[in-house]
Amino acid sequence: MREPPLVSVLISNYNYGQFLEESIRSAVEQTYRPLEVIVVDDGSTDDSRVIIESFGDQVQPIFKENGGQASAFNAGFAATSGEIVCFLDADDVFALDKVADVVQEWEGDRRAGLIYHQVQPIDTEGRPAGKPWPRHVWRGSIRHRIERTGGSYPRPPTSGLSFTRSYLKHLFPIPTEHFRLGSGPHGEIYADSYIADPAAWVAPVLGIRRPLSFYRLHDENMSGIGRLDSAPERWLYATSRAAGTIAEFELMRRVLRDRFGIEARASLDDHLFLTLLYRGLREVSQTTALGVVWRSASLRRREKPRELLRVLLDRGFARRV
Repeated sequence: MREPPLVSVLISNYNYGQFLEESIRSAVEQTYRPLEVIVVDDGSTDDSRVIIESFGDQVQPIFKENGGQASAFNAGFAATSGEIVCFLDADDVFALDKVADVVQEWEGDRRAGLIYHQVQPIDTEGRPAGKPWPRHVWRGSIRHRIERTGGSYPRPPTSGLSFTRSYLKHLFPIPTEHFRLGSGPHGEIYADSYIADPAAWVAPVLGIRRPLSFYRLHDENMSGIGRLDSAPERWLYATSRAAGTIAEFELMRRVLRDRFGIEARASLDDHLFLTLLYRGLREVSQTTALGVVWRSASLRRREKPRELLRVLLDRGFARRV
């Protein structure tokens, strides 16, 4: 009988002391074994170190100077030994059976490089703050689909992502020069995009339609676009994030070529987010936007009439943010 695989949980933290204990506890109390929990503190100046050390030998701590998310990922991955690595941001929380469900899915198809699932947004008090996301998950070999979407597909942020070591070893260490210090959406490349975006080109993906992580929205969390107070703020966020989307696309193509020997047959002209954005800025015609919506592989057939109507009414982008 095959031994169950060792799983590593990699928690990256920077000044999230108010949420950190709950996050670590959700990892060490997982129902699955064997399990190792690595906590990387990226130069925090709050009480994070005391919280991490309070867990004793339940976790493997790494304390380093501040270098950003990619640098923290590098330090953490170097300390992992698991066949599967589950990523967890220190302000988020795992469901206690998350790792068990991830392993069960992977055992069903060991060719997969990425196992992901829905996340449930929560507020600072842990109360639900919206519906689980992404609404739909994709499974199997989806390379033929993302060739028609500019490489994009609905996937969660860091705390909904798990990868096989055999996939990650091609990507680490991450070249940190691509990433800015600090946080925020303004044109920067996210480290989780660096490791997640190439996955569907390389191997099957396994999407789980169940929220196995809780994604916390708070003042320091810049990813909560829905929390921006006004339409101008939301528009500014979206336009600035477009620069990051383009940069991530180009980096993905380079990573696929240099690390996996794959030439990605994809074009940003097919990217739904950018098309709707540029339609709002009047940089693409209505006809072009309608065509991208109609051909989009990321929209289900029954969703397309609604999106086409939004484009016709010039609400295609505004309604989505």
